[in-house]
Amino acid sequence: MQKGGVTLRWGERIGGEGGWSARLQGAFLASRFNQVTHVLAKRGLFGKPEVFSLEGMQVTQDGRLLLTGRAPAAPGRGSVRLTGKTPVSVAGGRGSLQGVVLDLRSRSARRILVGYLGEVRGISHELVQNLASGSPSVRVSAQAAALLPVYRPDHEALRNAVVALEKATPVGDTYAAVELQVWEGVAYLMGNVLFPVQREEAERAVSRAKGVLEVQNGIVTDWELRLGVAAALAREGISRHGQVTVRSVRGKVTLLGRLPSQEMAERAFAVAQGFPGVRRLSSELSVEEAAGERPLLTPEVP
Repeated sequence: MQKGGVTLRWGERIGGEGGWSARLQGAFLASRFNQVTHVLAKRGLFGKPEVFSLEGMQVTQDGRLLLTGRAPAAPGRGSVRLTGKTPVSVAGGRGSLQGVVLDLRSRSARRILVGYLGEVRGISHELVQNLASGSPSVRVSAQAAALLPVYRPDHEALRNAVVALEKATPVGDTYAAVELQVWEGVAYLMGNVLFPVQREEAERAVSRAKGVLEVQNGIVTDWELRLGVAAALAREGISRHGQVTVRSVRGKVTLLGRLPSQEMAERAFAVAQGFPGVRRLSSELSVEEAAGERPLLTPEVP
């Protein structure tokens, strides 16, 4: 899984070719294309803010923006300047723009970061209006505004999500086979659990963690694995020639039963191994060849 976005938060450090670093102070949005094309950053304590193009930008493993442009470049005519002084209307109240989360491919704003009610909120672009005009507003009720998700850096959001998942564990190893990652505020749940209700509870717990803005739930249950692998074997015509039972415990799948040939048993193993969500696969299939296909035994000659 690769990063699909980058967070531009005012005050955070960015880097550039040659090893220089600077602190973000804003960004420029080409209103015609709804694309962030440049950033405003300050190098050193006494330097003046400079404008840098995002053309050819990269993102490091720790999520830091790395500019690869050779020299600063001016934004196009009509571009909108977004900084900490940009006011944001939220449910009739007033907030301040603290940054944007960009899609890496299109460089459009996935979310905006807004200082509101003493917290920085990560607000989906679907709730934001008039960003391209430089006067963004969030059209939600006052009650919904108080529940807007709180933004935290990914490492803090991940720590909070892990703690939330641990507290939601009714039995010590319920989520032992679940993996959790957080990128740009989106929590990705992967792995296996026994029952659908456990998958749903994991999503609810993680979604409440401070800093998690969204949850992508890719957890596979053993019920789904058993049905899915059995259906895949049936589509391949393997089930018609014998008896195959699929057992699964947190993604560890076992094939049991009888098939008429070793070739078919190997084929069943390959089909099950390629099914999404299978963490480990073992086979306890027995091979019982038809009487007419059994090899003839040659008697021993004294």
